[in-house]
Amino acid sequence: MGLFNFFEPEWMSRDIEKALKSVKIETNQKKLAKIAKKGFWDEVRVAAVEKLTNQSTLAYLATRSEDAYVVHAAIKRLTDQNVLAHIAKNNQYDGYRVEAIQNPNLTDQNVFVYIAKNHPVGGIRYQATRRITDQIVLADIAKNDAAHSVREEAARELMR
Repeated sequence: MGLFNFFEPEWMSRDIEKALKSVKIETNQKKLAKIAKKGFWDEVRVAAVEKLTNQSTLAYLATRSEDAYVVHAAIKRLTDQNVLAHIAKNNQYDGYRVEAIQNPNLTDQNVFVYIAKNHPVGGIRYQATRRITDQIVLADIAKNDAAHSVREEAARELMR
């Protein structure tokens, strides 16, 4: 162990078990946010995000982090309707959009309908259709969507 490693926080350890143990006992939200941004291991950064409760910090990580593991974990922890809706409708990465659409804390039917009727990618429309409860909208999608899989999903949702 070099001299600089001696002064390194445990969550930066190259020993993943030691780093994860450090995160497990950490309760300070600011330190957890720092770990989520700078941790050496993916698993350590995600573990830190999973302990975050501050919605502003989670929103920042979900919309500004360049680390896909951190972004996915942060989106799962979000409860803010506006942030989730923004990600679902506007994020450039479809995987993040799907994560936001599937987040049970996003309940705004207008968001799901907008995505189901306007997104160019069938897979994204499919995911949004799964969350729609309005029978009239589902019937319209079942009849008119360009993608067969989306039409089928809308029909299935109508039967539930």
